[in-house]
Amino acid sequence: MSKKENNLISLARSMRKEPTRHERLLWYKLKEKFPAYHFRKQFQIGNYIVDFVHLQSKLIIECDRRAAYSRKGQRTRFVFTKQRL
Repeated sequence: MSKKENNLISLARSMRKEPTRHERLLWYKLKEKFPAYHFRKQFQIGNYIVDFVHLQSKLIIECDRRAAYSRKGQRTRFVFTKQRL
């Protein structure tokens, strides 16, 4: 595993441990309203981390602008053109 991949995994773990207020609220709402669905939080797709994902339905949810540093438009194109889910 490359150093970049290790850094991204570490970043995703720390983001899961310290969610923003909006991420925490949405996480509880998703669990409350859709208990049968398995959502993942701070999930790595390629070189990017998305806030929430439901893999079976290929649904990605971004709830705040914290990830803007990752060139959001480029990330969106990567996820949907490469169909990494």
